[in-house]
Amino acid sequence: MIIDAKRSLVFLLLSFLDLCHLRRLAKAHLVVLFKDDHFSSNMKRRTEFKCRNPQPRHRRPFLLSHVAMLRQSDNWNEDFASQLGGHSLLSSSRNNDDTKPLPNRVPHHVGIVLDGNGRWAKQRNVPISFAHMKGADRVLQIVPTIQSAGVKCCTFYCFSTENWSRPSQEVMDIFSVLERTLVSITSNINNRGIRIKLLGSREELPQSLLNALDKLEFQTSMQNDDTTEFLTVCLAINYGGRRDIIEATKKIAEAVLNGEISDPDVEINECLLSSYLSTQGLPDLDLIIRTGGEQRLSNFLLWNAAYAELYFTEVLWPDFDEVCWIAALEWYANRDRRFGARNKLEC
Repeated sequence: MIIDAKRSLVFLLLSFLDLCHLRRLAKAHLVVLFKDDHFSSNMKRRTEFKCRNPQPRHRRPFLLSHVAMLRQSDNWNEDFASQLGGHSLLSSSRNNDDTKPLPNRVPHHVGIVLDGNGRWAKQRNVPISFAHMKGADRVLQIVPTIQSAGVKCCTFYCFSTENWSRPSQEVMDIFSVLERTLVSITSNINNRGIRIKLLGSREELPQSLLNALDKLEFQTSMQNDDTTEFLTVCLAINYGGRRDIIEATKKIAEAVLNGEISDPDVEINECLLSSYLSTQGLPDLDLIIRTGGEQRLSNFLLWNAAYAELYFTEVLWPDFDEVCWIAALEWYANRDRRFGARNKLEC
């Protein structure tokens, strides 16, 4: 009877939260209601994360990401979820019509800052190299989901120019994981409508990693981009936004000295500078997702992020699954993108 009462209370609470945005109430009550074997102590700590006050229109994306964290519990299983009353937010099978944003609200270019591997390893008392492997696996798992959503370009921030300051062994582990992941992609990428592009400086990168990147870029350059679900996947490795702009500026200066640009005052504009960046030919960012709870760009695609929507989630990157992705898309679909203009209702 007590367990049944708990399940009923959880179901009622989740249903109530679908209609309001009392996030702090949810945080407090979930810890109380799950004081049994189905809710691990680790999950209790992760549920009690510090969060921002949501706007009413953002309450469902919050719930989706919050439930995604609950699903990472060591003792979570679908049978227990169904015993809670079959609430739609707890089910792994979800109605596509209810969750997929409208086609005109799907971002064309999404950038993802893969943050939280270190904390993920610390929480589980495992080596950081293992966390980077799980993070790479998550990239492989999420790409088909991104592609099926209709996104045309996705950039993963894999290794920044500032990451060289990390311990040398960790840097070597990251490159090793990247190389192994690229080899895996190469053997499974055929006829999937995906093109791979490297962003960042090739200098200082191991030759074996460069060889794997060159092979993958060449192999996927033959893909047919006429398909409706064609996706360009950009891997930002040894990339820095400031460095990219500086290198583009140097190239423009050289073009002026060589006479390729005859009238700098007229010819040098946003379009010209964009054509000299490593992101040349890519659309500007519509959405940036950063996992791990930090709220900054960290030198990521600074020129391209001028009007990007910034979505921050507490979920650590190795735990960022399809539910978290849908939450980010739903949040984006509710954004009012004015690009400096006024909303028609404000005029």
